[in-house]
Amino acid sequence: MRLPTAIEARAGHRLTPAEAVAIASGRERSLSRLLAAYIVAGIAFMLLPRTFRPAQEQEQGY
Repeated sequence: MRLPTAIEARAGHRLTPAEAVAIASGRERSLSRLLAAYIVAGIAFMLLPRTFRPAQEQEQGY
């Protein structure tokens, strides 16, 4: 007995290999974009560390 995956349960039928690859490919692409945005944001905050501090803290030299 084979249990359906969550995607197959939502689709209501057993997926063909081509359908499964298409779904996985789209998900991987969106996760790659999310990871790239996370990395870019981290680099930006490392390069601009004092940009987002309140003016009072910058004057005191914290």
